[in-house]
Amino acid sequence: MRSQLDGAKKLTDSVIDKLTSYYGMAIRKNINTDEETMRRAVWASFLHSSGNRDSSHMFCPKGKESWCWWRVAQAERKTVQKTPLLSGIPFEKMNVIQSLYADLASPELLQKCLKGRTQNVNESLHGRVWKKISKDKYAGLFRTTFACEATILNHNFKKDLHFLSSLGFPVSQHSLDVLHRQDGVTKRSMRQSSTPRKRRKVVETKADDSYSSGAH
Repeated sequence: MRSQLDGAKKLTDSVIDKLTSYYGMAIRKNINTDEETMRRAVWASFLHSSGNRDSSHMFCPKGKESWCWWRVAQAERKTVQKTPLLSGIPFEKMNVIQSLYADLASPELLQKCLKGRTQNVNESLHGRVWKKISKDKYAGLFRTTFACEATILNHNFKKDLHFLSSLGFPVSQHSLDVLHRQDGVTKRSMRQSSTPRKRRKVVETKADDSYSSGAH
């Protein structure tokens, strides 16, 4: 995909950053809505940046208060003065970008984004590492490295201790019992050594409308 976008008139890092920002805001501003609303917002972030045709702004909100400069100019009966973000990108590369947005707006992906939670903490890599070593107690470089490597191996082999048997180490029921007891000791030690942390007060700031998807 990246190679298809390289070459003459390629996407610059600045343009990629803006498209990424617009997509992120389209997702975040439509959490707890519905799949169709979020899908339209995602496509609006792309189409708005693609051209100065009315069809490029069909998903943009109408009126003078819109973040879309095309819709604002239309409401005020003025001539559009701005140049679209993706102006000058060759047709074949625009097709590649459009296919990428088709994946980003797929029902399967948007369904995972609607609730605003896209990761299960218990299944994340960090969560599994912290189950082996405490976040609040110094463990040392060797132990931390070993815990990370063991976590990665366990994840890749999909089953605890399976990687040991694959390396030729016999895993008996006695070994499993010993490791389970050690896990219990580690968990109790972590609970005793960990001190409650005060939750930081989150200060909500008013969103800047100028950073709405496709605002530039």
